[in-house]
Amino acid sequence: MIRRVDFVLNPRAGRGRAAARAAEAARVLTDAGVSCVIHVPPSPDAAAEVARLSARPEACVVACGGDGTVHWVAQGAVHGPAAFDILPAGTGNDIHSAIHGDEPDPAAALVRRILGGAVRSIDVGEASVGTTRRYFLGVCTTGFDSVVNVRANGMTRGPSAARYVAALARELPRMRPRSWIIEHGGRRWTETGVILAVANGGIYGGGMRISPRFDMSDGLLDITLVRPVGRVRLMALFPSVYTGRHIHRPEVSSWSTTAIVLDGDPGPVMCDGEFLGMLPVAARILPGALRVMASAVA
Repeated sequence: MIRRVDFVLNPRAGRGRAAARAAEAARVLTDAGVSCVIHVPPSPDAAAEVARLSARPEACVVACGGDGTVHWVAQGAVHGPAAFDILPAGTGNDIHSAIHGDEPDPAAALVRRILGGAVRSIDVGEASVGTTRRYFLGVCTTGFDSVVNVRANGMTRGPSAARYVAALARELPRMRPRSWIIEHGGRRWTETGVILAVANGGIYGGGMRISPRFDMSDGLLDITLVRPVGRVRLMALFPSVYTGRHIHRPEVSSWSTTAIVLDGDPGPVMCDGEFLGMLPVAARILPGALRVMASAVA
């Protein structure tokens, strides 16, 4: 039974929607006898620290905002005794979609989960660049999509999907194939391509299902490689990523693994849309490392 809920809030998320939704959910839960506290940490690291300090078996830590907020709050929740959940209110809510699917009223669904008290465990990805280590719930990227992600993060207007499309259009003229050295399963080989994604929850970029076969409870990372394609071909491929049908194209390969090391041409590494560092990167799966609130049918 959940007796306390700590809402960790990004007040800028969704132009204030995060604060309004957290306040309403807290009101309903308080009326039901659940103690609620709303935290507004001043920085991402502070958000992670709130999650660490709030961790107790009868508590639930709720990240209120978009994928960036979820990413940072999760840093303090992984391996902890508290349950974790999300109140989506950002421009990008892909991690929430990966865990809970599409919910017409996510605030009401959150309240039902907390009052229901059921908890399940999901996997967490872990990525390391040098001495910097970060958990990721969604996707770790290293290719052209990372470059687009960096550009999209610099934009301030519009929902996540619209910003991603605009960033893609701006970066497309500069797209070049990359060479990666891949190590996993006792093998080491070189691949050339434009996108290489390492997924736990396989949705990113405002609804793109880069690894549509993902399962956040299977103890595996899903790897998706898009081999060299021209700009016209990539743009033709792009719409199919929203449905996951790209996975059947001849220029796309996918496989699963428990750990992988990537090196090669210099480029940014992004985890859940947040900058981690520059290649090389080592990633591995942590099975069942995060306890999340579950619906009655989960």
